Amino acid sequence: VGLFVSAVMYSSEVTLLIYYIEDELNFRDHDIATMLFMNSICGIMIQAFALKFLVDYFGDKNLLMGTFICGTIHNLCFGLAKSKGMIYVALALSQLTKINFSLLTSMGSNTVGVTEQGTMQGALSSLSALANALGPVSLNLIYEHTKDCAYPGPGSMFIFASFLYAAGTLAMSTMPSKSTPIVSSPPLISSIENPHLEPLLQTANLSQDNVILT
Repeated sequence: VGLFVSAVMYSSEVTLLIYYIEDELNFRDHDIATMLFMNSICGIMIQAFALKFLVDYFGDKNLLMGTFICGTIHNLCFGLAKSKGMIYVALALSQLTKINFSLLTSMGSNTVGVTEQGTMQGALSSLSALANALGPVSLNLIYEHTKDCAYPGPGSMFIFASFLYAAGTLAMSTMPSKSTPIVSSPPLISSIENPHLEPLLQTANLSQDNVILT
């Protein structure tokens, strides 16, 4: 649930946010360039330097819930924004939100054995691909029905996204605090599976007896 919500909202923001702020908040090329630059710097700082500290300090579950709370807040800011400054604040918060994908994939990997990692990663990638297709379509549908309405008008699509993140936060609260890694034990070799094992052991014992007698 958390991964689906995260992927739906991320793909929607990437696709629709620039068009929204150009039409509604009079963003121009210089503003968008500044926005993308700030976005990149914040993303590098959080992913490269702050992520490990945050995981160690808060733990996986608490940090994951925090990222979904950030998602709720920053989408509300997008939907209710009346100034460029509010958009910049929301974008800074969105970089905290984006670390939830890394946390979810890591926690998912820890719930399966070594031999099932490919299956888990494939399932997560498939779910993410489906969400990437559905996200922009669903939010664009909301936009088409609210663009001529009174305030917040077209911003309603981001308010809807904030409710999805709030639902994701509730879903995350039901997760266990720690994901215990499952280690696949190697298969046991028995004399039934390997009929040659027992005679070899008997031969070895006979050889040892002959040595002792000699």
